[in-house]
Amino acid sequence: MDCEVVWTQHAERDVDGIIAYIATVLASPIAAREHLDALEEAVDRIASAPLPYAVSRQPSLAVRGLRVCFVKRYVMLYSYDVDRPVTIHRVFSPLRDYAAIIEHEA
Repeated sequence: MDCEVVWTQHAERDVDGIIAYIATVLASPIAAREHLDALEEAVDRIASAPLPYAVSRQPSLAVRGLRVCFVKRYVMLYSYDVDRPVTIHRVFSPLRDYAAIIEHEA
């Protein structure tokens, strides 16, 4: 049975920004569609089996229980608790210091 999945506003904005950047700045709507499909497929995999993805190695993220799923050239951070829905927190380029960004938001 699949888990319920919820997205934070940050995560929704992250994906919107990524897809818009690929489609407009990089002028590649096909690649944008492929990235969106890959993100959706990753969320489906997480919903059906949230535990196989590892908790982040970044100490500040691990303490929050954030798990990491790499999707194409991006990293999706999510959390899972048996009594709660899977929560997609953020989607980042791994080139960014996403641990620092998460710490700053807290």
